[in-house]
Amino acid sequence: MPPSGVGPYTLQGTLYEIGERIRLSNNQVRQYFVVQVETDLLLMEAYDEVGEAVQKIPPGTAIRVAFVIRGWRWYPPEREARYLLRLTALSIEQASL
Repeated sequence: MPPSGVGPYTLQGTLYEIGERIRLSNNQVRQYFVVQVETDLLLMEAYDEVGEAVQKIPPGTAIRVAFVIRGWRWYPPEREARYLLRLTALSIEQASL
């Protein structure tokens, strides 16, 4: 089942960095990665098979990512609410820029 959120949207950029993989309590694996689009660096996340696809692409490669935006309000202890966003990849593939 694809993650819920607003979208899907598509972006094209360069795979800038592949971050750490985290195994979650529900046995899913979250893979963080950074995409450079012009001068902006976007932190994204992918799960399971999409995260495995990220691992197979070398940094510096032109990519196309389909993603959704997920957002929520979080209440840290003894602080005011914070609003958080996540860019969750649905697919990633090599592209030409």
